[in-house]
Amino acid sequence: MRPGQLTSKGGRPTALDGSERESVDLVLESYGDLSAHQLSQMTHTEAPWVRSRQRAGAAPLQRSRERLADNDIFEYFDALTSIDADELED
Repeated sequence: MRPGQLTSKGGRPTALDGSERESVDLVLESYGDLSAHQLSQMTHTEAPWVRSRQRAGAAPLQRSRERLADNDIFEYFDALTSIDADELED
């Protein structure tokens, strides 16, 4: 999905400021072509979700209502952006 296609998913893009719109566009660009099943699989294998289920005492594929920890989310996505930045330098 290309940036700027936010309106194809509904919502009110004009309610977002520039940095919010950029964030949404980046997410859509990265994940917008994935199926619901693929997105669900991600939530079972990536660190913030795994840690959340561990805190809840849930099995690896078991659902949990445990909230994701802000620090887990930050660390995970900060590591991803660090990897992307390193690739740009090469």
